[in-house]
Amino acid sequence: MPAAVPTDARPGSVVEDPALLSLRDRAVAKLAATLADEWKSATRDLSRLELVSASADLTVKVIAAKAQSVHRFAPDGSEDVLIYVADAPDGARAIENIVAVALHEIGHTWCCRGPGTTDGHWSEQQVSPGLLGVDRFGLMNHPVNCLVVPTGFLSCPNKFSDRELRTMGFDQIPAAVPDPCVLQRDRILGQLDGLRTQVADLRSGIDSANARLEQIGAQVRAIEAQYPSKVLPPDVYARYTSLVNSYNALLRDTQSRTDTYNGMRDRYNALVVQRNALPC
Repeated sequence: MPAAVPTDARPGSVVEDPALLSLRDRAVAKLAATLADEWKSATRDLSRLELVSASADLTVKVIAAKAQSVHRFAPDGSEDVLIYVADAPDGARAIENIVAVALHEIGHTWCCRGPGTTDGHWSEQQVSPGLLGVDRFGLMNHPVNCLVVPTGFLSCPNKFSDRELRTMGFDQIPAAVPDPCVLQRDRILGQLDGLRTQVADLRSGIDSANARLEQIGAQVRAIEAQYPSKVLPPDVYARYTSLVNSYNALLRDTQSRTDTYNGMRDRYNALVVQRNALPC
């Protein structure tokens, strides 16, 4: 489908905000550079979007103002997409969100009308087989929900769901290719869940051992206080020696557990760093 190269042209009734001009220009550059590839990926290589300078089926306009982006259908059959770089609830959009909004609005060329839709969007979100993370519901929901990952990066949906591709007329839909970032994230989260349980169990065992060490130590100190000369009757000496041996054995075991615990904590923290560095 030919689409006009995204421009900063705006409807005459809209006054652009000077504070948003830089974001608009960056958004235009980003869309011009990536929109065709993003569309190809979003449609699982079933559709192509060609950016042209004139005679387009669809014109995309990026506007330095705050409003809800829209796909417009004119009586003469022409279409255009108005992408506002800011919206009322959240203010200025991130570049990644603007790309997602562009995919969403272009998707309105085919979707979504008829049963199960409301105002051009799905009435209910539906998980699409094979899509993971923020993509799992597809692109044609309102609003386009993005997630802020721990690093502050905004992760937005950029894949059409099976039912959305069917509305575009495709009946042989290839399986969705899992997002490697999401797969890695889920693998790390699984490891973190396992380590969290092990660390908690070890901590509980160490705390119990330390409490037992304190009990044994108190008994040893009581005997030592009772016999400051350190001359103990045979039966007391036998009990004292047994307590000291028990204390030392438990101390060695507790120190070993503590080393294991610290190693697991280090591994856990390293995995948290890896997870937080992922852009998903």
